[in-house]
Amino acid sequence: MPVNYYLEKRPNKKGENPIRLSAVVKGARVLSTTGFSIKPESWDENSMRVRPHQTNSKKQTSAFINRYLNGVEGIVLEFENTCRVR
Repeated sequence: MPVNYYLEKRPNKKGENPIRLSAVVKGARVLSTTGFSIKPESWDENSMRVRPHQTNSKKQTSAFINRYLNGVEGIVLEFENTCRVR
């Protein structure tokens, strides 16, 4: 899988850790933030997603955040497949 999500080690002022992404396409690594933060106990390391029925300080639900993360992953996979064709 070319996309991995993880929590930044340092929490923000609200005690939440930003969700970061690491993507590798054709050997090039991209590291970025997703714009979302969540409390560490709400994060599932194995699935790299927010646990169900959770919200962050901005009242964004786990379903909303996970849908966004899935979308980003889809875009990266599509881009990777386009690069392989060429």
